[in-house]
Amino acid sequence: ALMLRIIRRLAVVYTNSNKSASVITKFSVRCFSEVEKKKRRGVPVINNATTDSGSHSRYALSLSSWFCLPDEGMKDFEILCRSSAFIVEASKIQSKNASFNYPPIQFQHSPRYHFLTVSHGLAPWRWPKQYQMEENGAHAWLRALTDEHTYFTLEIRHKESGLFSTQNDLNPIVYHHESVSEGGVRRDLAVLHLQVDNSRLSDKQGSEKDRLQDMIEQEELIVKRLQGLGVRVFRQEELVDLSQRSSEELDQATLEFHGHNVCFSSSGSDSADDNRVSIPDTVSNRRPLAQHIQRSQHQVFAFPERPLVDGMCGGPAVLQRRAKNSGKKVVEVVGLLEGVVPADHPQALLRGAAVFVEAGDILRFIRAVEAGHVKPVRGGKAMQLVAADQDPAKMDLESIIG
Repeated sequence: ALMLRIIRRLAVVYTNSNKSASVITKFSVRCFSEVEKKKRRGVPVINNATTDSGSHSRYALSLSSWFCLPDEGMKDFEILCRSSAFIVEASKIQSKNASFNYPPIQFQHSPRYHFLTVSHGLAPWRWPKQYQMEENGAHAWLRALTDEHTYFTLEIRHKESGLFSTQNDLNPIVYHHESVSEGGVRRDLAVLHLQVDNSRLSDKQGSEKDRLQDMIEQEELIVKRLQGLGVRVFRQEELVDLSQRSSEELDQATLEFHGHNVCFSSSGSDSADDNRVSIPDTVSNRRPLAQHIQRSQHQVFAFPERPLVDGMCGGPAVLQRRAKNSGKKVVEVVGLLEGVVPADHPQALLRGAAVFVEAGDILRFIRAVEAGHVKPVRGGKAMQLVAADQDPAKMDLESIIG
């Protein structure tokens, strides 16, 4: 059986061959807008979205991981990794009555929406076998990072330029898959939630119940804004394993991988700074599907029509078919892309295959998170330090954005 350790991960970890004396090399992203650069400084962003709208045809969002090591003299957040993500509604029973609490970390409200992505896109140091993290390796500096040094944002990106039109903070509390599925197999999977402001209402303005309701309304407003820009929010019943579909259904269906292609900006750069951007991308699998899907004991392999590229990891594997009786289009998530089999793998037939976490494993993990059975990790400490270190003038939104 092909083991997870040989999968090539497609969330891009940024590196630089010209190492400085410091253990960390900083990487700025010059091709992004000034608003995005301000976001890296911990400055709030006012979202003025001008991108594709209409039907909910955008299945993947861009997820950016940022890092800062204040103890190493860093004063600003820099890009760590770019991957993809998608949205799944929380269970209705959970969203009304429960809260995913796991001492000592607690949510003050029960999030209504889960954001699914790959673990290695949030914390690459948790996957040392996937990166050259040995002492003289290209990514040895990753060993200096912990969850406290990271922060995450979610973006809708333009299909041509890769510049984002909306950007939202994600809560730095992360749920990583840690052998919670049947058989104790660790999958490259993580769940996050939107960051909302829990201090908008002061003690004089409302009760604790009012503040919780305000946070719920903030979350709903953000998601409705994303939906208004064409983002699909999947219901849990729309997550379906391929094994639940017959060979006949698969042969008439289309399997697509949705994510982002992290590539160099067409505008170029005169400096040594990394100027890559995330461009929305969709790649179809070869057909007929029943002949181009293979399985091992713990993994599913698909064979896309063209190689999957950096930045696709974390995006959904989407099955599109026609309902038997009505003939209506049905869209289902059958998995989350973990990576691809390397081109030099000894089994030639598997080279370039896409490997994804099946929908059933995703659902079991979501429900374990909702039940409080998954221990979360908290990041974002460095964000508090960076924001506190800013010149007060930099925090004046009118002078920055207006």
